[in-house]
Amino acid sequence: MTAEVVFQFSNWRINPELKDEQFVFTAPEGVKVQDRKEPEPGTGRESSLKTGSPAPDFTLPLLKGGEMTLSAEKGKVVVLDFWATWCGPCRQAMPVIEKVVHAHADKGVKLYAINQAEPPETVTKFLESRKMDMPVPMDKDAKVGNLYGVQGIPFIVVVDRKGMVSEVFPGMPPDFEKVLTDAVQKALDS
Repeated sequence: MTAEVVFQFSNWRINPELKDEQFVFTAPEGVKVQDRKEPEPGTGRESSLKTGSPAPDFTLPLLKGGEMTLSAEKGKVVVLDFWATWCGPCRQAMPVIEKVVHAHADKGVKLYAINQAEPPETVTKFLESRKMDMPVPMDKDAKVGNLYGVQGIPFIVVVDRKGMVSEVFPGMPPDFEKVLTDAVQKALDS
């Protein structure tokens, strides 16, 4: 069976001039607006996790066997990357995170790429196809993600040598490699 869908557009203009009044809210007749505020930039992706607070401890099984417990890593700087294979920004962030951590590995920096609720086969296939080799804790029910207040991925947490949250990145900021490098160095210096 073959199906064909045809769309016809009329009066379609590329890059039309848009006037400011097209973006102004006008309440319908008879409706009184009591309060109208624009959301603050970044609203919606903040985490309850605060810098300077103790990083919540957890234990998760590792993709390749065994398990990891965050508190066992005290004395090291730990980068936690909450991610999933289907997440485009996660795919962009992972090689950058891996590069930054690898550059500081001799100083006691470790990466744990915490997968959020995907089957092990999916994760293994993804990592093999990209020739990535990193410890992957499997957060199959996203309980650790919830514990850390993850509302969207990628979500990166830098934990200092004392087990304190040093930096939180809900998403991938511009100039991510430099920002993450600075965050790792700050955690090493604390």
